Amino acid sequence: MVQWSEGCEFSARLLDALRQSRVLGAHDEDAGAPQIEFGEMRTVSETRELLAQAFQEIIDVGRAHCAPIGDDIKEWCMSSLDGFPADGMSSLANDFRLRRRVELEGLTGTVVRLGREAHVPTPIHSTIYALLKPTANTIEKAYLAGRDE
Repeated sequence: MVQWSEGCEFSARLLDALRQSRVLGAHDEDAGAPQIEFGEMRTVSETRELLAQAFQEIIDVGRAHCAPIGDDIKEWCMSSLDGFPADGMSSLANDFRLRRRVELEGLTGTVVRLGREAHVPTPIHSTIYALLKPTANTIEKAYLAGRDE
């Protein structure tokens, strides 16, 4: 944890994720299960709105933990999404697709946990996390079983 000011802590990993648009790591799960390409994420109005709300959850959690988040970060995240190749998918979506180890705990799990600690609702991240956790567990078990061989 990083100490930002007296009584305020925030996960450096989550702030880094936000700054590097790895926030889409938090939303990669939206693409991870159904394999949604970036072009669909940004052109289907319902999906785009869901992403905007998910970004806002991260911002709210970060601010509740006193992270130095600028007022323009949400717009920056959305414009970053607009700049990704239309036929591209996030690395996390590809990890789910290829059954590689995923960062569900470190990304979405962190948003949910820090939100709970700060009493900030995270309904989108909580839902994504709950839906993808079984698959992430299956992938992790397969990985660990393969290491024992």
